[in-house]
Amino acid sequence: MPFTPYHAGPALFFAAALSPIVSFPVFLAASLLPDLEGLLWTLGFDAQQHGLLHSYFGALVIALLLGFVAFKYRSLFDRFELFQRKRPLRDYLFSAVAGAWLHVFIDSLVYADQNPFLPFKGNPLAGFATYEVAAVACVLFALAGLMLYLAEKQK
Repeated sequence: MPFTPYHAGPALFFAAALSPIVSFPVFLAASLLPDLEGLLWTLGFDAQQHGLLHSYFGALVIALLLGFVAFKYRSLFDRFELFQRKRPLRDYLFSAVAGAWLHVFIDSLVYADQNPFLPFKGNPLAGFATYEVAAVACVLFALAGLMLYLAEKQK
């Protein structure tokens, strides 16, 4: 998806469903990071809309960087946790990688110009879903995530 907030829906769902091991703010940030390419492209910079960050390798690199930064500055990130827990480094790294890879996966279902398995060219999943179907699914994930979050908060 071009630079949109739709990826926040699945991020909310999976962060709420996997709250014991997933840091919500890190998962959310990571799920939006690959769209930095789309933002640069939209602003007129010479960038591919679905370039390196929309591959599993590129997303892994930027996610690991985010995970280490989030762990170092966890007091800032922890303010936005859905459920307060003291988290080890592995939770931050897992959250970042899972969030970024979820983004790559969702977009790979829609966009033929994406190469998710770089250095290999092509996208075998492209066309599995339309942009509209993916957008509706992301909104439904957001609603389901909100319900999970509210149910967990009432325990």
